[in-house]
Amino acid sequence: MTRTRWRRKLLLFCLALAVTSIALLVAGLATLRMSFVEFPMNELKTLDPEVTVRGEIAGDGACTLQSSSTKIVGCFLPGTTFADVRVNGKACSLVVDTGSPITALFPRLAKRAEVPTSKSPIGTWKKNDGQGTTPFHQGCVADLCVGHFTISNVPVVVFGKQHEARLLGIPVYHMDGLLGMDILTKFAVTFVLPDGSVRISKAVPPAAPHAKRIPFRLSQPDNRIIAQAAVNGNPIGDCLVDTGSSSMFVLLEATWKKLELGEAPAKVDVEMGDVHIGNVPANKVDGLGMSMVPMNVLATKGTKTITFDFQAGQIVYD
Repeated sequence: MTRTRWRRKLLLFCLALAVTSIALLVAGLATLRMSFVEFPMNELKTLDPEVTVRGEIAGDGACTLQSSSTKIVGCFLPGTTFADVRVNGKACSLVVDTGSPITALFPRLAKRAEVPTSKSPIGTWKKNDGQGTTPFHQGCVADLCVGHFTISNVPVVVFGKQHEARLLGIPVYHMDGLLGMDILTKFAVTFVLPDGSVRISKAVPPAAPHAKRIPFRLSQPDNRIIAQAAVNGNPIGDCLVDTGSSSMFVLLEATWKKLELGEAPAKVDVEMGDVHIGNVPANKVDGLGMSMVPMNVLATKGTKTITFDFQAGQIVYD
């Protein structure tokens, strides 16, 4: 009898421990915050203002990039895809970000990889989701290894603050940076959705006969992907395609009012080229300049691959 009571008490203790752990996890996830924090930029190497940067590529064929960060961070930022690369020989994980005109590094990585950085900032970067702002500096990476491709003398920007995630106020993750359009447009880039990998190649992979396409143009001078979109059957004009963003479909406030969508957020139907995405969560924002579709919206159910063909100016769904 004593042994039976002991087992019952042990079982009750384990159940209470499990319930408490789940409660703490839920509370922690509710308090997960990503924001910019100060960083001692004087600890970074100083960029020689006379340095010549050009970005020459060595390598051919195709390769597949993966990162464990895609699955881990994807739990909190769905659609965000990372690629494991090397910056000056240092392993790191960069977000594959068509919304960033240039490859950008956060200062922890810049320090670790000994990336020379200008003393004075050359601009300011603002996150549109309320995570704050940071100045950014000019930098230069001697060697950026993306799979078996090596790009030398790569001009980058280095953020003046570190982007980090805090859980219950404790830092749990520091972002390394963004693989931007200055590098991505040199390849055909395929997001392989089932396993979260990215395939890059010099040649555009052949599309299946049933493939759907979204035509796009590259904006000047910032080299971002702009496609035409329609919402609930109404053309809304230019729409930024941003694989580095994990959010709702974003509409300008003026467009929101014109479409008479009522209170935000709302569910809408989105058409871009041959691609129709139904029941899409949407929100309104001011200050972006145009509407924006993030990767988690682009990755429609049943789609296996999404290829960005920069030669033909189209996104290919297979």
